[in-house]
Amino acid sequence: MNEILVTGDIYLGAQKVEELAEQGEVQQLFGDFLPIIQDCAFSITNLECPTTDVGSTILKTGPILKASPKSLSALKKAGFNLLTMANNHILDYGQEGLKKTTNECDKLNINYVGVGKSLNDARKAFNFDLNNQKIAILNISENEFSTTQGEYWGANPMDPINNSYDIKNAKINNDKVIVIVHGGREHYNLPSPNFQKTLRFYVDCGADAVIAHHTHCVSGYENYNQAPIFYGLGNFLFKKPNNPRKPLWNKGLAVKLIIKENVIDFRLIPYIQGHQESPMIEVMQGKKKDDFLNDLDKLNDIITDEVILSEHWKNYIKTQHKYYKNKLFINNKWLQKFSGRNIIPFRFLTNKEHYTFVTNLIKCETHREILIDSLEKDKKSTL
Repeated sequence: MNEILVTGDIYLGAQKVEELAEQGEVQQLFGDFLPIIQDCAFSITNLECPTTDVGSTILKTGPILKASPKSLSALKKAGFNLLTMANNHILDYGQEGLKKTTNECDKLNINYVGVGKSLNDARKAFNFDLNNQKIAILNISENEFSTTQGEYWGANPMDPINNSYDIKNAKINNDKVIVIVHGGREHYNLPSPNFQKTLRFYVDCGADAVIAHHTHCVSGYENYNQAPIFYGLGNFLFKKPNNPRKPLWNKGLAVKLIIKENVIDFRLIPYIQGHQESPMIEVMQGKKKDDFLNDLDKLNDIITDEVILSEHWKNYIKTQHKYYKNKLFINNKWLQKFSGRNIIPFRFLTNKEHYTFVTNLIKCETHREILIDSLEKDKKSTL
């Protein structure tokens, strides 16, 4: 066997999911997807939460997730060989929560990648042999609350310079290098032009395949310089009670990477997750699968045309710019709402000089570095 299965985000803390995971009811959790996990030579999923009963929540925006340590054994029982942990939730319960998660993995002999007790530790690749091929897995996360930059626990950060060194070093001692990235714009099913440029750069550095998740919806893919790049697998098993989701949330895509001597081929496995009656995953068949793949082809056509992709991104920005602008420049939720509804025009709440100044702080690499380091330094003392 020469197949590596890669799936998207799994959250073990939803009430029914956690209960079944603690009981080891993997058939009820994964349904007819379970044989796919177990039949592959090597199966990988993204653990999108710490599994901990210790630690305090960190200060962040967005939901804070965790699952019980007992739930982790279900992933071992299901047949997963490796957990990617470089994501924006793995540090939700602080360094103690992450340490507890890795300790539980060690007890269960579950392999993981993308996190560590320091930046150098988190950057390490996971290496294994597959039918006389040496494989390296690198796991990277965009810098959103969970990444480490020094001698403390966290996830491996997206840093194209460091990432390029790690890919090149992994390539020296391995036949194939697979890069798994947690990033992209949530709920937007195309890559931004910059995200595409970054993932293509990883291929230029020596990656034989690049796979992304995080966006909670399936994006398209492309073959770039003979390497497959998947821009978003969607959710694998990510169910939240009493929180209705659009259909995009429940449609997912798993990828079987077929390791060949010169290239990596692949097979697509679309599915539906998060049924109302159970957490089970249903592998798409027949018309559902055909319709899904037709929609995927349309996304692929956009992705492979940089001009069209850029136009889609510009149109998306039109739907987002007011929200981001108000959040950045207005420090009052009521004024943000009034400006968002055009009750108070934005121009009355700031001025061109301040707007230009802040824009330059973010746009200029050196100013941005100073800004981030200054904010990180002062965060504890000012809040």
